[in-house]
Amino acid sequence: MGGSGAVNVALSHPDKFGHLYTLSPGLFDEKGLDVATEQWVSNGWRWFLDGYAATFAPFTDATNGQYWHPWSADDQSVREMWSKGYGDVEKKVHRYKQGTHKLANIHLEYGNQDQFYWIVDGTKYMSDTLTKNGIKHSIHDHGGGHVISKEQGLSMIDFFSDSF
Repeated sequence: MGGSGAVNVALSHPDKFGHLYTLSPGLFDEKGLDVATEQWVSNGWRWFLDGYAATFAPFTDATNGQYWHPWSADDQSVREMWSKGYGDVEKKVHRYKQGTHKLANIHLEYGNQDQFYWIVDGTKYMSDTLTKNGIKHSIHDHGGGHVISKEQGLSMIDFFSDSF
């Protein structure tokens, strides 16, 4: 959840973080929630589903022994809570745009071979949303998967050395 966390924190607190570099961020486009949860369920990634639910859809009162809202494609309130994590890209960008502080640089990077194929679409969606809102940024497809290779490491070094 590192890339999406970087997006959420930097867009919410640009006064604290002057730059945003995100690599293979967990971001949803309009279909991303359904595509991602289908992947997680079909692969038996219960641990990921539970972690995502605990992070983005917790119960405020866990007296019944259940600490989060489990995934339910048919429950609109659960879908809305779950969307707030990797989704709501347009709302996050809108809030950022309305703020007074701006990031000096925004860079999105992904690999078109990512096993989490919804990340590719979500990153492109984030880029399109930033563009539609007139927010300068860069985007790069490193051509690989969901790993940090030498190329990505060099890209990070280049981004930050140019930024500071």
